Amino acid sequence: MEDMTITRDGKELELTSEELLEAYQEQQAIYDRQNIVDNLSWILDCGNIKYREHELKNNQTFLNLAAKYSRDMQDSEDMNFTWAIEQGVKKAIREMEENHTL
Repeated sequence: MEDMTITRDGKELELTSEELLEAYQEQQAIYDRQNIVDNLSWILDCGNIKYREHELKNNQTFLNLAAKYSRDMQDSEDMNFTWAIEQGVKKAIREMEENHTL
């Protein structure tokens, strides 16, 4: 990956390839967390999961963990988007229950 120059407010900023990757990963994490929030209702309904939607949507630790697991599954296990989100949510809930943090 090459460095990139962007112009913001009339100023040129040069981003290294590492900075570009970091920015991409930050945006991807935001997108993944929002996907968890947007899909949580049907996952809880279909999975017969005892937690209330608002409890999980307001738990940043849960959202970060579910988004991470979902992304890991999509990237490494060649899992489709919908299945990965569902499995990421379930895995995050199991782990947090085991650690008594949920």
